[in-house]
Amino acid sequence: MRKWIGLLCLVSLVSCNEPLLDSLPRFMREQGRHVRGGEPGDTSSARPPLPGPEPSAPEYVPSVYATALHFRDSVNWRLDSLGAAEVLFFKDGALVRRQQVSSPPDPERHRIWNGQLWTDYTDGRETVLLCDGLERFRYQGEELLRGFLIVDGDVHTLGQRPGNGGFCYRINGEPIFSQDKGSVLGSPSGPAWKGGALNLDGGEVYYSYKTDHIYYVMKGGMTFRVVPDKTFDALYDLKVHGGHLWSIQKKANKLSLVCDDEARPLDVTASDAYSCRLVPTGDQVQVLGCSRLGGGWYSFWLAPFDTGTPLSKGTGRSLKSELCYRDPDTLLADVNDDGLLLKLQFDSVDLVIPSKVYTGPSARNLFLTQSHFAAGLSHSGTGPHLLLYDTKKYSLSFNGYFTSVLIE
Repeated sequence: MRKWIGLLCLVSLVSCNEPLLDSLPRFMREQGRHVRGGEPGDTSSARPPLPGPEPSAPEYVPSVYATALHFRDSVNWRLDSLGAAEVLFFKDGALVRRQQVSSPPDPERHRIWNGQLWTDYTDGRETVLLCDGLERFRYQGEELLRGFLIVDGDVHTLGQRPGNGGFCYRINGEPIFSQDKGSVLGSPSGPAWKGGALNLDGGEVYYSYKTDHIYYVMKGGMTFRVVPDKTFDALYDLKVHGGHLWSIQKKANKLSLVCDDEARPLDVTASDAYSCRLVPTGDQVQVLGCSRLGGGWYSFWLAPFDTGTPLSKGTGRSLKSELCYRDPDTLLADVNDDGLLLKLQFDSVDLVIPSKVYTGPSARNLFLTQSHFAAGLSHSGTGPHLLLYDTKKYSLSFNGYFTSVLIE
C-alpha cells in the first residue's frame, strides 16, 4: 500500500495563485496570449541531426481537475451563497475557465468530463447544456440532471422534472424514454459512479426509477427488470454492474446485499446503519456503510458479498464525515459537528493539514483512483483554499468554495 504518499503529502507548496477578485489578475486573464521562447536563428547552414534511437512515449500522468463557485468579494458566501456567482474550472492548480451561472448557483449543475467543463441551466421553460461555455443543445421543459454520461461522443442525460413531473432520459437532447411520474434513483453527488444515476455496463446504459410501489430498471429506452417492493421493507440502492442487478434491501431490521435473486445478509442491523450505498469493486459491488458507535462516533465499513461481514475502514466524529473508497484504497475526512475538518486520512495514515481550519469536504470533493487521490478543502475563514493531489498542494484564493474534484 502506498502509505509513503500520505507521509510525504503536503510538505511543499507547489502552486500559489493570486487572489481571484471581481477582476482576475492580469496573468490569469492573459493566459495563453504570449508564449515565451527564443528568437528564430539562421538555420540555412545547419546540419541535419544524426539519426538516433526512437524516443519512447512519455508515461501518461493524469491531471487533477476542480470546480468551485466564486462570488463577488462583497458577498459573504458562508452566510448567503444564493447570489450571483460563476464557476471556476482548475486544471493542476491553474485556472483554465470561469463561467457565469444562473442564480441561485447549484453545485449539481456543473460537472467535469474528459477535461471539459459541462454546465446546464434552466429558465423554467427550457433546459440548456453547455460545454466549455458553448451551447451543446437545449430542449423544452425544466430538468435537473441526475445522470450524465458521454458514450462514443453522444451525451446521455437523465433529468428529473420539478415536483411530481416525472423524468426524461435523453441522448443529445432528444427524448428516448419519458415518464410523467416517478422518481429517479441515484444522484450526481457520489464519486463511486461517474455517471451518477446513469450507469454504463457492458456497453449499455442503465438507470432506475420508482413509481407507486414498483422499482423499474431500464436499459436505454426498454424495461430491463421490474422489482416490486412487497418483498422488502426498504431499498437503499440499485445498480446494474458486471451483468448483474445489485441492491441493498432491508427486511425485519436487517440489511442484505442482493445479487439478482440471491440475498446475502449483512452482519449489521438496519437501525444502527446511518447510511449505506453500493460501490463497484471489479466485476462485483460491495456495501459502503456508516453506523452509529455511540458517544458521537460513527464507523465506516465495507461489506463484501462473499462473506457479508463488514470490514472496518475508519471512524468519524460526525455525520458530516465522509469516506471515499476505491478498491483497495480509502480516503477519510473526519469532520466535527460544526462541519470543520479534524483530520484527513489516506489508507489510515494522517495527512499533515491544519485542524479546524477547513470545512469538511463533501463526497464530490474527495476522489480516488487505484493510484492517486485528490481532495478539495475550502477554508472556513478568509485564508486560501487547498487542492491536494498526492504529494502536491495547490493554494488557491477565491471568494467561494470547491464543488468537485476529479482525476483524469
